[in-house]
Amino acid sequence: MPETLHPAPKDPAFHKLPPQSIEAEESILSAILIDNSTLMDILEILSADDFYKTAHKITFAAIETLYAKSEPVDLVTLSNILREKDELEKIGGAAYLSSMVDALPDVANAGHYGEIVHDKSVKRRLIVAAQRILTTCSMDHGEAREAVESAQRDVYHIAEDTLGGGLLLNDYLSSLTAGDEKRLALQRLARWIRHIHSRQIWQRDFKSRNVLFHNGRYHMLDLDSVRLEPRIGTARRMMNLAQLNASVSNAITLKDRLRFFHFYIAGARWPRNRRRAAYQKIWEISRGKNTAGYDLDLDKLFKSKFSN
Repeated sequence: MPETLHPAPKDPAFHKLPPQSIEAEESILSAILIDNSTLMDILEILSADDFYKTAHKITFAAIETLYAKSEPVDLVTLSNILREKDELEKIGGAAYLSSMVDALPDVANAGHYGEIVHDKSVKRRLIVAAQRILTTCSMDHGEAREAVESAQRDVYHIAEDTLGGGLLLNDYLSSLTAGDEKRLALQRLARWIRHIHSRQIWQRDFKSRNVLFHNGRYHMLDLDSVRLEPRIGTARRMMNLAQLNASVSNAITLKDRLRFFHFYIAGARWPRNRRRAAYQKIWEISRGKNTAGYDLDLDKLFKSKFSN
């Protein structure tokens, strides 16, 4: 009598809600609305994609946009930008935003709430990677070596972001293959540098080898070259940007470099001619430090279209 084959029991883990903490997400958003000074620490830990609830994801993305424009984050500005994006009703309207302020979280614990949300986000990413590995192996296409390499890439980025010893800037940027990932990385890099400069911190040798990416954050190396100045003027800011531009990996295209500069000056409201003059100066300094790849027509490059 032929043996009866029974299907393997379904794993209950695949029928549970993914790891998430709605309470921690709400507390973070409430803390930001109550005290904007918590925002910089939160931005070093989280991005919008780390939030599980769609309304929280949309809200935090809007907060990131306001911050990039150097605008305050409050009920009025947040409601306005969400309305402009036709997303206010998607999150529950202005009443939902007001309810966040009413929650009154302990603002001093905002960093801890951020760590909780980040931890849940990492676990969800691991689940997605595991499901992708399972699907790839179940389809039984290609060689096992290709499946192993694909799995290694999936888990590598998560491990580096959470447990690894970090990557120097060029190694980190070169590891990013998706265009959206690279643009987000450049935006966060520009925002980090702008924050350093706003605190009047000056790095005399701001090259890519002196920037480390670890645990989702950028860190400055070679602290012997770091100075706290009474004021950092435009010339010194341009010098730092030129140092970075001349030493950054060729994995960063010319248009991506323009995007980075756009992210850096976001909120400054410079007129177009001043933006172009500043970037022209950065490019001239870059050419003097590294002639390879900088012999180009900047006017033609500026006329080319690129999305923000």
